[in-house]
Amino acid sequence: MDSSLELAFQEVLLANGQTQRAEHKTARAEHKTATDSEDHDNMRFSRESMNRVLGEVHGIQPKKMDDHFCARIFATKAFSIDVIIRGLGMFGVDEVGPLALREMASRIVDPEQISYNIQRLNEAGISIGQSVYSQALRKFADTRRHDLIRALTTTDQHPDAFEDHDLQRKLLGAFIERGSWDEVHRTLAILTVFHHDPVREQWNLLVQKVSSLRLLDMLCKILEDMLSQSISLTEASLSALQVYQLRPRTQGKAPVAGALDHDDTTLIGNIMRSTLAAGGHVGPKRWIEIFKRYGMTERFAEVAKLALWLADWYSPDRFSASPGTLQSVLQRKREASQPAIERALAPTNPLHPLRQIFTNQQLRAFIAWGVRRALVLPAPLDPDKSKKPPHYWAQGLRLCMALRKRGVYVSAKLMTVELRLQLSHLFGRYRSVRVYNRRSAANIPYSVLEMIDYANQMWEEGAGKRLMDPRELIRGPTDHFGAWWAARLRWDVLRGVQATLGEKEESSVLLSEMDMAPLQEIERELESSGLWGDGEKFNIQQTQDAIEPAASTSEQDGLASGSTLEDPSRIPPSESEDRGKHGSDG
Repeated sequence: MDSSLELAFQEVLLANGQTQRAEHKTARAEHKTATDSEDHDNMRFSRESMNRVLGEVHGIQPKKMDDHFCARIFATKAFSIDVIIRGLGMFGVDEVGPLALREMASRIVDPEQISYNIQRLNEAGISIGQSVYSQALRKFADTRRHDLIRALTTTDQHPDAFEDHDLQRKLLGAFIERGSWDEVHRTLAILTVFHHDPVREQWNLLVQKVSSLRLLDMLCKILEDMLSQSISLTEASLSALQVYQLRPRTQGKAPVAGALDHDDTTLIGNIMRSTLAAGGHVGPKRWIEIFKRYGMTERFAEVAKLALWLADWYSPDRFSASPGTLQSVLQRKREASQPAIERALAPTNPLHPLRQIFTNQQLRAFIAWGVRRALVLPAPLDPDKSKKPPHYWAQGLRLCMALRKRGVYVSAKLMTVELRLQLSHLFGRYRSVRVYNRRSAANIPYSVLEMIDYANQMWEEGAGKRLMDPRELIRGPTDHFGAWWAARLRWDVLRGVQATLGEKEESSVLLSEMDMAPLQEIERELESSGLWGDGEKFNIQQTQDAIEPAASTSEQDGLASGSTLEDPSRIPPSESEDRGKHGSDG
């Protein structure tokens, strides 16, 4: 460069430097201690070093040249970038802003040359700052991303706009809808410039935005690409998928019907399973919403498939998979993706994923959904023509038994509590407020004893003990469960049970002869223990008045006294939790 041009540039910088020094006169402080003699000997003596030493001695703040002025200097093609950098360093400028960097990069779009000039700035003691634009430009140059550098230098956005992440997320959605993929890639790169894993974060940001725009075809394509590259979803992406891709549902209600033309529940369930298989993490409690949506729409087959898959995924190893089989591959993936602390926990530990997924409330819901699904339609008059297996209502119990064999903690007392509640819905004396309970009661083809016997037989084969003693139905008011059944079951059902079990009339007690005070006390204890379940209050006197005419006949059946069952008030709260919540969602 001609010496006269260099001299003119120095004069411009000198004039700007004098203005800035005038602004810093009030910031002078006490004299600082000089560095030791060895540093002075090694220090390069120049106008640049002299300015820096004087600034430190007199407490003058580091110089940051006005970004607009510096940008105009870099845009002046009469000065080479090398001369500009040397001139800035000579006057002790410590930092240049994003506008100046953009003008510098616009003159040389080559990534290697941009990296070289940024290195020259650092060697001259000039920082490029911590702005998003400046750090993004450095990163794109270091990674040789020519396309992103061009998008960054040609954008009509001010560099300060890149500091606003909310604005960039809104622009990302607009770019996706418009199909401007160069802007999409640039925006994703800007949003993840400081992220420790920018590639995974960019994919997940794209999933979140496309999901919110409800572009299903594009979303599926993105998810397939992520799966092929073993990129897992983040918790934020899973939340976005559940919020935007699942049909709306209020608490205690099934999802809105007909809102979508595809199976949204299965879609999200498969995405979550793929996330686990890809080495990602899915919060155990996320599966509860999937179970609810399947169960409330009478899709019990999907409930069972998902439950068994999750039990196999999270259960401790009880088998040795043959090398090279699909089972062994899934087993290795599970061990690699599951945190060590989860693998160390026993399945009965409340922190274990199995316990968080298959809670007491969830296990009870399985039984309720199985009964509801089996009794949607009336049973055919000819049992041989039925396509359903015998005792199809017990599919929820069978699922709980299968989960128990896979390591899930399943309490027999909990199964008994829910079995009692379902029998009270099917054979109860009161009309349920829930449509599916009334429908099931109208379509049940079995007697109460047949259902109890089948449940006992199935549980005894799998667990070695029965769930409940059918004689508790007619034990009378001195027994807690006897009072519970007397309050709930229809009188014809109780008479049929007593006749089937062959109870003797001399040991029976007429309901009209019962002492109401002990029965009411038992009712209060059962209600406080949670065994009333569905929140329906029971009036002892109302029940007595309802059966008073039948009690006057000599053939009136009574309830046998004596109890061998455990007091419900002593059942742990975890085993007799309030069924009200389950009833709302089950």
